[in-house]
Amino acid sequence: MKEVELIEKLQKLLIDESIDYQRILELTSELSKFDEENLRFQTDAGAITHLGKDSIKDHTTAILELVKNSYDADAKRVEIIIQINNHLKDSWIKIIDDGIGMSENDVLSNWLRIGYSEKKINKKSTLNRRKTGEKGIGRLSADRLGQMLTIKTKKNRSKSFGFKVNWGDFDKRGVNLSLIPFSRVPLSDIDFLLGDTKTGTNILISSLRDTWTTSDLKRLEEELSILVSPFREKKDFKVSIQNNFDPSSNGVVVAPEHIKPEVQIDVFYDGESNDIKYSIEDKYGTGTKKEKSISWNSLTQTSGLLRDIKGFDVSNEKPTCGPVIYSLMFYLRSASSLKGTGFSLSQLKEYLQYNGGVKIYRDDISVKPYGFSGKDGEDWLNLGERQGQNPAGLRRPDWMVKNNQVLGAVYISRDENENLRDSAAREGLVHNKAYYDLRALVLCGMRLLEIHRHKIQLKIDANNPKPSKPNAKQLLELYQTKLVSVQKELEAIKEEKDSEIFKERIERSSAMLSTAIEFTQSAEKQVEALLNKNRTLSGLATLGISSAVFGHETAISISQFRKNIYEAKISLNEVPPDIEEAKRELNLGESYAKYVGEWGAFALSRIRRDKRTQKKIQVEVIFDKLINDIEPSFKSRKIELLKNLQPVEARTFPMDLETILINLLTNSYSACLNTGRDRKILVSLKELEKSGNAGFEIAVSDSGPGVQDELKNIIWEPLFTTKSDDKGNNNGTGLGLSIVNSIVDDLGGTKEVTEDKDLLGAKFSIWFPNKKKKK
Repeated sequence: MKEVELIEKLQKLLIDESIDYQRILELTSELSKFDEENLRFQTDAGAITHLGKDSIKDHTTAILELVKNSYDADAKRVEIIIQINNHLKDSWIKIIDDGIGMSENDVLSNWLRIGYSEKKINKKSTLNRRKTGEKGIGRLSADRLGQMLTIKTKKNRSKSFGFKVNWGDFDKRGVNLSLIPFSRVPLSDIDFLLGDTKTGTNILISSLRDTWTTSDLKRLEEELSILVSPFREKKDFKVSIQNNFDPSSNGVVVAPEHIKPEVQIDVFYDGESNDIKYSIEDKYGTGTKKEKSISWNSLTQTSGLLRDIKGFDVSNEKPTCGPVIYSLMFYLRSASSLKGTGFSLSQLKEYLQYNGGVKIYRDDISVKPYGFSGKDGEDWLNLGERQGQNPAGLRRPDWMVKNNQVLGAVYISRDENENLRDSAAREGLVHNKAYYDLRALVLCGMRLLEIHRHKIQLKIDANNPKPSKPNAKQLLELYQTKLVSVQKELEAIKEEKDSEIFKERIERSSAMLSTAIEFTQSAEKQVEALLNKNRTLSGLATLGISSAVFGHETAISISQFRKNIYEAKISLNEVPPDIEEAKRELNLGESYAKYVGEWGAFALSRIRRDKRTQKKIQVEVIFDKLINDIEPSFKSRKIELLKNLQPVEARTFPMDLETILINLLTNSYSACLNTGRDRKILVSLKELEKSGNAGFEIAVSDSGPGVQDELKNIIWEPLFTTKSDDKGNNNGTGLGLSIVNSIVDDLGGTKEVTEDKDLLGAKFSIWFPNKKKKK
């Protein structure tokens, strides 16, 4: 007799009403002969406890797992009955469905085979539902609810079948799992089915492990209401609850009434291209359903994670999560935003409390804990931390939504998103690269929504304009101008009047004004000193930013230097010493040390006092030296640094111009790492007249992904960054371009970002008036 046949016979004996222990011993003895010939795993009965009650977080989650099984069985109705009596031993839970049911053979071949799931083979149900469970352990969720399990089931064209499981039997250590018996349950064809159905499954769980409270029931009701997406309601699947301690929860579970958001973005990613397609609508009518497209690389830069076919370090060219569809909805949480909706602010807050958060739906079934509320939920996008780090208001382009202002649904599939896999505990996804790419992809949509809402706020503010406030320097100049004007008026009055008393008063007033003017002049000098300090701090910040970006090469050089020194020492300690090998290692180490030294010298030379002094300079000479100094870091990443520098003479601060160029080069450096094209950066300098004013233009172009129209204004704001780590979290400083913007404003220049027609990436153009050349 074959080994498989022996196991099947043993299985049938174990579930028989009258257990034939003698026959079981005979078959076990025969089976042991196979064990002598082959080494094999054996499963202890205690494994059931680990896979069942020990791996399920709570009793509401356990019921959800069993309801998902009913869904997979093509149930159209599921009824959950919870009866809590004085003692848990007398309390029970029933889960009844009208699904396809199971035959005796299904129970023996499938249900009793732990870890086996026919859903891996038959992935679609007869109702064309994508089955949710494939690990073959969801059935063990019943162990989390109670000690005793009774299942009665009926499949079309099969006899009714029932059996009972005492989970306590599996607490016996040292007993083989296959030797734990079950007992049959006698039943008729109709005493356990739901209504007038002819097929289905009735699960009775008794001797409960946990008592149930009203809050438990509310949480179960909430989670069942969003088990399937409320935005893709399934009309052929209904779940109802009956209980004996909270009548308000009895009845069919329904999805909450949807409140129309202020702004909604719908995003589609096909899983193949580098482009994300999206459309935005809003209650103000500024959005449009017209589909737009934006590149993935322009919204997120995660350099140094992969290597392309040329051996270059690059970020992923596209998300590895596969195709994704998602919708994000924003609510302002203010009474004014609800005008005309019929909802009150308290209703909106309650709605967001229970439904807020961005949830993941796989094959239309929710995946816990993502986006759920309460202690079991997870802010998987880190919206709370993200907004806490930058709590700007709507009027700032870099503002970020709060976690309680947004709800959303992300749709994925088992078949099309193979890299998004279940974790071993069945709750959540494995946190691999595909998961973090999915996270980054959703955050890209969130950023687009935030930019759109900011633009709406600008239009709202345009209807109620407020005068712009001058900066400190402008304010002092304004005061000084007015004071001088008043002083001149007083002098004129003094000459016209003859009264001595009047003249004295005028002279005292004039003296007071002179003192005030001196004070403003002194204050102006202090402001200039502060600006000079700010210039130094901007230069230091720029060095810090560039050091962080180019630190990869510096760290490698230091590591290689240490390695060479170590190898040289080994060669010198040999008997006899290998002098030639030691010299080779020391020569190599010297080249790496030289690189580190050059970067240190480059950094220190940027903040010399003479660079903070306004003077006449040849801009092209300064730029040429800076580019030559920084070029090795670009070459190490296969970036070709080109220059087209025409002669430009200007009276300005050298540090300001160097700070601008370093920040623009650092920005282009990161951009080049996010494209598969040949990596090139071009620095241009030329004289350029604008509006009749002489001046000069600095331009830095690159072959990166470019800057999308949606981002052209926000990129100059402090703290805004598209740089992220491999988990999708922002890790850029968001200061580089804002420093450039600050210098441009201080020196009365202009800035612009366009597309470079030759390199196909971004082109940043900075123009400054040249007072020396002014006509």
